[in-house]
Amino acid sequence: MGSKPTGATVTVFGGDPVVGRAIMLLLQDVGYVSSYLSENSLDHLADLDGDHLLLLGAECSTERRESIEAMVESGVLSTTMPILALRTSRDRVQIESEYDVPWPCSSEELRRWIDSALLSENEARKERPRYPLPGPAEESTA
Repeated sequence: MGSKPTGATVTVFGGDPVVGRAIMLLLQDVGYVSSYLSENSLDHLADLDGDHLLLLGAECSTERRESIEAMVESGVLSTTMPILALRTSRDRVQIESEYDVPWPCSSEELRRWIDSALLSENEARKERPRYPLPGPAEESTA
């Protein structure tokens, strides 16, 4: 088993509650801190912080997926929090990004997807400046 970024927490959101909780337990079994939020808990997503990854359940409604996208675009959800979406075979014609995970998959494959998303985000954080860089107007007055 490979290593995972330390301190990572995975929140499984939406989809079938039984399956979501099973995925949560599976993630705990492979070493992640994990939790499950039902689709009725959409407002609680804004409370996620730190080294989180949001995993959308395979049966998460289109309406909720669109709400999450709007929350990211409006800044309610962190744009640095990786989001993976489980997609069943009937959804695969709609796979839109590198973060759409074919579902079902093995726990090892899911772990690799999560590790990759977290590693990509950690690398992106290293490349971002810690403090805002001065804009053109600020440079000329400095």
